[in-house]
Amino acid sequence: MSGLRTNLVLTVASVSAAALMGCSGTSPDPQGNELGTVAQDLGTPVVGTGVLDSDDDQSETDISVSNLGGENMITTAYNDGSQGICLPWPCTLPITYDQTNRYVRQGASLMGWSYSVDQGATWTHGKLTPPPGWSVLWGDPAIGRGNNSQNYVFMSNLAVPVANFPTGQGYISGSLEPYLGGACIAKSTDGGKTFAIAQCVSNNNHFYDGGSIAVDNLGRVFFATNDVTAGTIDVWMANSPTSQFNLIANPFPGYAMESHPRIRAWGNNIYIVAQRSGDDVLLINKYGSSWATPAVASQAPHNPTTEGGYVSFLNGKTVRFGPQFSFDVADASAFGNDNIRILFTELYSGKHSLYATVCNTSLQCWEAPEWSTEWESGDQFHPSVAAYGGFIGSPERFEATYWSRYGDASGSTVKLKHGALAVIGSGTPSRVFVTFDLTASQTVCPDWRGYWGDYQGTKYAFLNGLTPKFLTTFTDSSAGCDKYWEYDSHNVHVSAVTF
Repeated sequence: MSGLRTNLVLTVASVSAAALMGCSGTSPDPQGNELGTVAQDLGTPVVGTGVLDSDDDQSETDISVSNLGGENMITTAYNDGSQGICLPWPCTLPITYDQTNRYVRQGASLMGWSYSVDQGATWTHGKLTPPPGWSVLWGDPAIGRGNNSQNYVFMSNLAVPVANFPTGQGYISGSLEPYLGGACIAKSTDGGKTFAIAQCVSNNNHFYDGGSIAVDNLGRVFFATNDVTAGTIDVWMANSPTSQFNLIANPFPGYAMESHPRIRAWGNNIYIVAQRSGDDVLLINKYGSSWATPAVASQAPHNPTTEGGYVSFLNGKTVRFGPQFSFDVADASAFGNDNIRILFTELYSGKHSLYATVCNTSLQCWEAPEWSTEWESGDQFHPSVAAYGGFIGSPERFEATYWSRYGDASGSTVKLKHGALAVIGSGTPSRVFVTFDLTASQTVCPDWRGYWGDYQGTKYAFLNGLTPKFLTTFTDSSAGCDKYWEYDSHNVHVSAVTF
């Protein structure tokens, strides 16, 4: 079963000199007004406009969907390798690569997004550059919006403060982890078309990793990230879409935490899930006016694979793991006590499979073994869960997307699949997990470190009659893999599919 699939790589029709990024001694456009339209070639980069070339790669996505005045707007954030034109020549782009290294200069940015107003058929691109006081915007994108004020959409990226940027040589060589010291949060007031940096946050320049954004029905905006330096999950809250963010209490006091967190809003509460260090157990908590007591959300023998694990392929490549869990919240099914449905990857019985737990809003959790992929051959990984809240005549629905080696269990290809975390029947309900292919098989194209995008976004997008339609954006290498360097690979782009 396949849906509409469109590539998010853009071609820029025109661009002013003020909007050109990356030239030494120039001032990038602070609003990121580099806009264009999408190519229709399923992952092939657009060449010939002077704006994109074969190294402009995109990966790792999150999604927001807004409805303003009857207009359905889908916005996907991603790690964006486009850098614009470097003029006057000779000059140096903010990010350059060779086979064994990467060089990142002040002004570099991966903070890109694309939006669609035609249900994912075509897309328009935008990008931001670092604000004053910050040298680099460095990915791990998150994006989210509220229910009551859908014109406000928030997007985040990790960031390097000027204070952490090395002096002397003028660039960071190799990993940026020693230099990351916070995150920057951008805000849109038009539903996700355009963004501007609203605020950058930092806990004493600690190394932040990952991000997740949610907005509750009270209009409070939450940004969560892993404070690697402290071994905690930091949560920043703004009391309204126009307020400043402030660091709130630790959601998991007394625990060392290790993973990218995930947060979701339901009503006036925020729910957060993250991975405990040492034993990989998932913990869950919720915030109303304060944090509740954390609870265990995964049960032995099934706990998520540690972030940083990997899958090996026949062609000698490996794909590393980012956060291997995802969840969403909606009304409970006929079973009851399953408002929260969590899907995670675990290496068990010789392969990576997906396992599920369900929790109620009181944070009591149980296993849901019917939603496992133990039966599916090969590895399954990178789950992404999204909920549709339901409407008159159209009940709630949870969908998941994930990568699978089904059909090529020991080979070098994967395909993107989806499955409903479904409950059928009312008197004697049953859980079922029926899966379908979303894409054809493709050969993975990670860099030497194993990076091939650490996650993909999935969201409920729109109603087709009474049928909820979902959309996922994902890392796409279907155009082939012709570069395999330490910090760079190609082709790696972002595509979208609805189902």
